[in-house]
Amino acid sequence: MYLLKQKFVCAAALVFLILAFNTAFAADSVASNTPESILHQLADELEAGDTSAALKHFSANSNNRHKLESLTPEMKIAMSKAFRSATLLRSEVTTRIYSLQIIKGEKSVTTEIGLVQIPSGEWYVMYW
Repeated sequence: MYLLKQKFVCAAALVFLILAFNTAFAADSVASNTPESILHQLADELEAGDTSAALKHFSANSNNRHKLESLTPEMKIAMSKAFRSATLLRSEVTTRIYSLQIIKGEKSVTTEIGLVQIPSGEWYVMYW
């Protein structure tokens, strides 16, 4: 009887370790970015003037490169502030639509930015 209890305890411990390992592995395999973290990274990169880093969050459309590279330093700061204060308008399984208010001096414009989640789990800007 004692030997049977000992085997049961060992088996239970082994099952616990397997489940703990699988749970930890699954947590590590989840995408590390969220739509909100992408917006904050974009804000940081634009504020720093790092257009190349910001482009990594956009689809590989030449218009995105042209738009970002044509922003003046003042507009990059304004865009950075807009990304930091973005308001979620719509949320679906693999898309998020945010409202951005871009303010420069006394003028402001409100626009939208759409993010899409690709099969790897990463989020990218699909339009702005």
